[in-house]
Amino acid sequence: MDKMSEIQISHKASMDSISQDEYISYCEEIYNNWISGNLIPSEELKSILNFKALPEPYLTYATGSNNLYFLSTNPGQVNDFQKHENILSNRSFIKSHMSYAECSIALGNHYQSTSFKKKSKSRIEKQLDLSKMLLRDGLITLECVPYHSDYLPNKSKFLKLQDHDLSEYYKKLKKYCSDKSIIYISACSTRKSISKETVLTNDWLKWVSNIINIDHNKAKIEPITTKDGKVTCALYFQKDATSFKAISLMMGSNNLPSDLDKITNTLLS
Repeated sequence: MDKMSEIQISHKASMDSISQDEYISYCEEIYNNWISGNLIPSEELKSILNFKALPEPYLTYATGSNNLYFLSTNPGQVNDFQKHENILSNRSFIKSHMSYAECSIALGNHYQSTSFKKKSKSRIEKQLDLSKMLLRDGLITLECVPYHSDYLPNKSKFLKLQDHDLSEYYKKLKKYCSDKSIIYISACSTRKSISKETVLTNDWLKWVSNIINIDHNKAKIEPITTKDGKVTCALYFQKDATSFKAISLMMGSNNLPSDLDKITNTLLS
């Protein structure tokens, strides 16, 4: 059995294992409007995001009674299997008759398979490893932005647009995250040692903190790695008896560190 087979946790037999709350239901609505051609975004948002590709508001890698959640920025570059025309013409493993809950599982299976060789594969493998180390029996990734963009190049512009164009999505996503143990992974500047100010002076990270319900007055910063006296990776987090909220910050890399032990110990202690 290879590594991916060992760390992959079996899905439940039915979609019932995924809580059908407002956010999940709204994701179905987004998908149904997209597949039927009834999704009509603003021209401004169309200039930033790709609406010809499958929306991916969440991805299901495994579900259980105690899931770990990751929050990602948005789906990245478009693959052929995500294109609207290919799904409708049966040239994709995503089928037009699927619910989005079914799509999310098919996508999760594909992204952790040996046939998927993109750079994000390393991040997915580490997420799966960390979920196991944190004694979780499921892994689901949520997206800040449910639509594709190669680089989401202008986050400042996006933050100005999102309240108008995607406000309902964010209201439901924030509510969904409220009782979840969730981690956002972020690259950050190499110019200064990572500290609490790294989050508090960054509009995007402050916005993400709001989505995952981090209270800055209660949050702590824990250095994970250092180099030449500079903190190069850190965990910004708060936790209580039932859940934790965290942002993993790494200089120059949108990934988790290679050594996950310190993150595990910080969140489990």
